[in-house]
Amino acid sequence: MENFVAGDLSEQVEVSGLDTVMNDENPITIDGNEFRSICHYFICMKFSGDEDIFNEILMTRSARIQKQKHGKYKESIRDDWKEVERSVMAEAVKAKYEQYEDFKLFIDKIDTNSLKINSDDSKSIKLIKRSILDLKISDDSPPNEEEKDDPSTTEPILFYGRHLSHFEFSNFYSAPFYIDSKEYPTSEHYFQSMKFYPSYDHMESVRLAKSPGVSARLGRSRKNPLRKDWEEVKDDVMRTALEAKFTQNEGLKEVLLETGTREIIEHTGKDFYWGDGGDGGGKNMLGILLMELREKLRE
Repeated sequence: MENFVAGDLSEQVEVSGLDTVMNDENPITIDGNEFRSICHYFICMKFSGDEDIFNEILMTRSARIQKQKHGKYKESIRDDWKEVERSVMAEAVKAKYEQYEDFKLFIDKIDTNSLKINSDDSKSIKLIKRSILDLKISDDSPPNEEEKDDPSTTEPILFYGRHLSHFEFSNFYSAPFYIDSKEYPTSEHYFQSMKFYPSYDHMESVRLAKSPGVSARLGRSRKNPLRKDWEEVKDDVMRTALEAKFTQNEGLKEVLLETGTREIIEHTGKDFYWGDGGDGGGKNMLGILLMELREKLRE
C-alpha cells in the first residue's frame, strides 16, 4: 500500500484470487460507520486524522479512488500509519467475517498453506494474507473460559476489541456516566471532548457523537486546535473518565475488582502509548491506569 489508490489495491488482490476479500458490494460496519468495502475502510483509516478526507472517501461509491488524489492528500496521512496498517486490515477482515455468513464460509474453506507469504507478493497481498491467517488461527483457538474465570490465575488480561475478553475495559464500551452534570456515552467520548477544553461548541459535538468511533475521529481532527496543555493533562483526563465509568456502573466495578492482581494490558498494534503496541513494546498507559483504579477501589 505504498500508494493512496484503492484501485491499485483492488487489482493486486484480484491477481491473487482474493478479490472477494476487498471489493464485493456488502458493506461492513465498524464503530458506528458503514463502509462500502474493506478497501474503503482501509483507505479511510489512512486519513483518520482529517475528518473531511475521511468523509470524502467514506462516501465514494467505487473502491477505485482517483490516482491524483494521492498527491493532494499525501501530507494528511496519519503519522503512525506504518505501525497500524496491519491491525487496520485485520480489523476490517474480522468485521466482514463476523457480519457475513457467506464470507465466513469463504474464509473457513481457505487452506492455510495457500496463505504462505511469498517474496514477490505485493505489500497489500501480504497484509490480506496475514489478516486471514490470524483470523483462522484465532477462530480455531477459542478463549479458555475456565482460565478466564479462575481467580487464581496469574495470566495477564489482554483486552481491546469485542473479540477479546474484558471488552468492558475498552473506552469504546457503552457505559454512560456523568461528569459536571453532563452525560457521556463512553469514556472515549469524555476523553476526546476534553482535548478541546474550553471550546464549548466543539466539546459538545464530540460528546454528542453518535458512536465512540466518531468521537475518536473528531478528537483526532486538527480542524480545531488541541488545548495547549493536552500532553500534560491527558493522563489525568483519562483517570477522571475511568473513575466515573467504573464507580457509576456497579457491574463494571465488580468486573474490575474480580481481576485480582492480574496485569491488565490493552493489546493493540494501533497505540504505543495507551496500548502495548501489539508486541509488548508500548507503554500500556490505559492498562496501568485501570490497575491503579483497581487498587483505589479496594481501599
